[in-house]
Amino acid sequence: MTEVRIAAIVEGHGECEAVPILIRRIAETIDPGFVPRVLPPLRVPASRLLKEGEMERSVDLAARKLQGRGGLSLSWIVTGKTVVRPRTVRCC
Repeated sequence: MTEVRIAAIVEGHGECEAVPILIRRIAETIDPGFVPRVLPPLRVPASRLLKEGEMERSVDLAARKLQGRGGLSLSWIVTGKTVVRPRTVRCC
């Protein structure tokens, strides 16, 4: 089976611990034989992600960390009245 790497962009410290576990549990539910390699999440505070061009920069950085085939997960970010919707990007 081809190794699939997943990079995640998260907002807080708790998500850094929770997201890899959550991704592995979802993968196991979908296909018990599939075990993705979840890279350490890239933590970017919402205040920075909301600045012009920062989300794109963070996505580019996370995609480069994949070094080939993989996927990218961006968690929900809610700050005041601003909501950035979750996105999943397929790389390579």
